[in-house]
Amino acid sequence: MNERELGRVGAFSDGVFAVAITLLVLDIHRPGDFSQLPQSLLDLWPSYLAYVTSFVSIGTFWMHHHYVFGLLGRIDWVFMGLNILILMFIAFMPFPTAVLAQSLGSGEGREAATVFYAVVLCATSVVTNAAWQYAARGRRLVSPNAPADEIRMTSQTYLIGPVGYLIAAAVAFFSPWTAIAICGALVLLYVLPTSHWLAERGTAPREEN
Repeated sequence: MNERELGRVGAFSDGVFAVAITLLVLDIHRPGDFSQLPQSLLDLWPSYLAYVTSFVSIGTFWMHHHYVFGLLGRIDWVFMGLNILILMFIAFMPFPTAVLAQSLGSGEGREAATVFYAVVLCATSVVTNAAWQYAARGRRLVSPNAPADEIRMTSQTYLIGPVGYLIAAAVAFFSPWTAIAICGALVLLYVLPTSHWLAERGTAPREEN
C-alpha cells in the first residue's frame, strides 16, 4: 500500500487515541457533597491518580505510534491487522482505569485491580512490539531512508515494555503502589528514547542504506 494509505491509517489511529484519552476524564465524577467541597475534591484523589497514569501512558503509546509511522515507507494487511489490535487495547484503557480508581478509593480489590490494569498495559505493549517487529524485520515495511542503527535501537528498546509491565503485574499481587510506580517509570523510560531519536532525525540527515 502506498503513502496515501499509510497516512489514512495514521489519521484513523490518531482519532482512536484522541477518543480514548478524552474518555478517561468521564470517570472523574462530580463530588457528592458540595457542603464540604474542598474535602470532597480531595477524596477524589484515586480518580486523579488513575487518570494521570493512564493519560500519560496512552500519550506515550501515541508518541511511539506516531514515531513508528514516521519510519515506515508502506503498510500491508498484516500490519493493519496488528494496528487494529493496538487500537482495540487503547480504546479499552478507560475501563481498567475506572476499575483501578474505584478500588484505590474503596480499598477493596486493590491487588486484583492493579494486576488487571498492568496486564492490559502489557498486552498493549506486546501487540505494539509485534507490529513494529513485523514491520522492521528485514526492513519489510520500513522506509529505505530510515537509518539502520535507529531501527536496531528501536527494536531493542521496545522489548523492555512487555517485560516491565509483566513485572508490574506480578508485583501488584504484593504491592499495588509499587506496581503503579513501575508503570509510571516505564512511561518516563519510553518518553526519553523518543525525544532522543526525534531530535536526531530532525537535526541529522538520513543516509540511504
